[in-house]
Amino acid sequence: ETPDKAIGQTIYQYTSGEESSPLVIAGVAEDANFLAFHNKLKPFIYRVEPSQFSNILIKYDPAQQAQADAGVETAWNQVLPEFPILKSSLDAAFDDVFAIFSGISNALLGFSLMALLIATIGLFGLSAFMAERRIREVGIRKTFGASTSRIVRLLTFQFSRPVIWALVFALPAAYFAQNELLSFFADPISEEISFYLVFLFGGVFSLLLAWVTVGANAYRAANSKPVDSLHYE
Repeated sequence: ETPDKAIGQTIYQYTSGEESSPLVIAGVAEDANFLAFHNKLKPFIYRVEPSQFSNILIKYDPAQQAQADAGVETAWNQVLPEFPILKSSLDAAFDDVFAIFSGISNALLGFSLMALLIATIGLFGLSAFMAERRIREVGIRKTFGASTSRIVRLLTFQFSRPVIWALVFALPAAYFAQNELLSFFADPISEEISFYLVFLFGGVFSLLLAWVTVGANAYRAANSKPVDSLHYE
């Protein structure tokens, strides 16, 4: 019923035929995933077999790694000086298991930044082109009393509509993609309210980035002198 009641009980392991070995439960440990994240947690039995002992596990404070290594070396040389000590870190072992997931994350991050950079450059070029084509319209508006801030808002918000339409298609696609990625793991994170804030932040950031990118060209066009754009009309 409880881990405490299991201690001291006997279970039997059947080897071959009718032979069985009694095993006395000495303790109950928490569930731990020693495999990879795509594997579900499985029940483990840790058997005390002195004849099979070949490793020593040592837990130490990472801040005192040098002292721990020196202490292990000293103790090892006192017990088994004729054998060289072979050490490996459990962190390094886990890093090897999860290296593929780190690689996938880094690749996705790199492609995302590249796509963001290309989109920003394209938006900047498009806004510069549109601002140049509407330079006479800007001159006329300024002649009739439109302020610089009003013209900047006008040109900037006109570029907001295609960005919003892009988000309408991009956010559902991103949600579907992250669900596909999370389905690869046996115990994915839960979809809490903070989880959806990532999409909200991404949408707001995209809109602000578009405003900043377009705003530079809009401000330059709005500050141009009307006489320069209308002198040949």
